[in-house]
Amino acid sequence: MPRFDCTTAAGMRDALAQTYQSDRLLRLPETLLNEILRQLGIKYLRRFSFVNRYALTRVRARIARLPDPDWRLGFGDRRSQATVYYRREEQTGAAWLKRYEESIVLWDAAGGACCFPRTAAAARAKWRCQVCIGPMPAIGHLDHATVMCCGSVMCGKCRRGSANCPVCGSNLPRRRGHPTATESQLLREQLHEHATKGSASAQYQLGGDYAFGIGGDRDIPAALLWNERAARQGHAGAQFSMARYLDGLRPAFKDLPRRAEYLAMATAQHISHFAAIEELGTMYFDGEIPTPDAETRYKEAVRLFKFDIETRSALYSYTQLGRCYLRGLGVPADRGEAERLWRHAVIKNDDEEAAEELQSNGMEVPEYVGD
Repeated sequence: MPRFDCTTAAGMRDALAQTYQSDRLLRLPETLLNEILRQLGIKYLRRFSFVNRYALTRVRARIARLPDPDWRLGFGDRRSQATVYYRREEQTGAAWLKRYEESIVLWDAAGGACCFPRTAAAARAKWRCQVCIGPMPAIGHLDHATVMCCGSVMCGKCRRGSANCPVCGSNLPRRRGHPTATESQLLREQLHEHATKGSASAQYQLGGDYAFGIGGDRDIPAALLWNERAARQGHAGAQFSMARYLDGLRPAFKDLPRRAEYLAMATAQHISHFAAIEELGTMYFDGEIPTPDAETRYKEAVRLFKFDIETRSALYSYTQLGRCYLRGLGVPADRGEAERLWRHAVIKNDDEEAAEELQSNGMEVPEYVGD
């Protein structure tokens, strides 16, 4: 299939006219055509010739059945990144309490709170294929069958169904298993082209390629540059990657304030798909985030650990929360609750730190059972 600029309505119309010769499709209202292309991608349009009203009804019904209006959350959507700052004197009333409960909060030494609001879909949001809208593994844990060329994310099923990217039309050589060196180099070139045009997903993937030396030499400064650009556009995966890079990848890159900010951004968008919330809570617990007093510091750590347990069942948060209960940090001291949390971490995950805590505090260490 010829390559077209599918980032504009005119380019999409040219691609469809050349490929399908569908006069009825081209006569659709501009807003409806743009919505179809934005939500479903070109691949789904191949299934509908629009030769009758029934076919058009099926497309409209497909749009209506989208899983969530925020299904694109985390792919560079700025809606969840509009922060609100509350000074100490403003932290009163129902409006503040509601904002606090619905946000991931970064405190400062003056007592101010920067709130990163999370959408109602944040805790249940899933990464989805941008072609078929089916759920996918979390970004950063994609298997080799998933391909990103223009920054679009495709599941293995959609990838195998076409020799061209259904979103941008780029050529994707048919293959199985891991890409060859030549294919990786071609993919990096394609990503670079789209990244320079402003695609957050392409910038994120290109940053990962530079970080791991995929498709060419390893280049950490370039990886930071492209991840930074994607992160500032609201890409949750890039925000989490930046937080990891700023945690001592090299001494010169260590920057705890920026790391905390990126962790808060990523958590606000995809609570259930990153260890960002666990790492942010640990930063509070270790005193790496300035707070007006120790009480605020530990209460915020406890809040994040509990939130992490509720949304991800993250076992490391069980261990950390148990330490808070044993010492009365941010919560009333409760030795029994601490033991329960540690036992759970050992039974489910064979957590060595939890086992050490149980042993050092004279508690029985249970056997690992697993899931």
